[in-house]
Amino acid sequence: MNNKLRLFPHYFKYIGIALCFINPVSFFFLLNTVFKGVDIDLIKFFSFSLLTLGLSFIAFARERVEDEMMVSIRLQAIVFAFIFSVFYFSFMKPLMSFLLEGTISQVNSNGIISTMLVAYILIFYFLKWRLK
Repeated sequence: MNNKLRLFPHYFKYIGIALCFINPVSFFFLLNTVFKGVDIDLIKFFSFSLLTLGLSFIAFARERVEDEMMVSIRLQAIVFAFIFSVFYFSFMKPLMSFLLEGTISQVNSNGIISTMLVAYILIFYFLKWRLK
């Protein structure tokens, strides 16, 4: 059985980092200069989508040495990120929203996906660092 993961090439990690760093600059540039008549929610949506794309490139880019240990670390990181996100968005986010604002607010899908990707990236690199 073939257990090889189909991941992006390693250089996609650098493209993802560039997208994540360009994102805030482009957001404020678009907000203040070019699209003054465009709805702010539309600019926020495209900015968040660009951030999600960059985080996806970072998270799913192949490491220089991709062996069975990296696959195991990726699996552990995905499980921990999923559990963290479910706990955070099911319990912590509504509770904090209720305590601070008095209402329970809704969360958009980009927020959930971005949180899961950031949690995955942080856990993956922590586990990888702990391995050394």
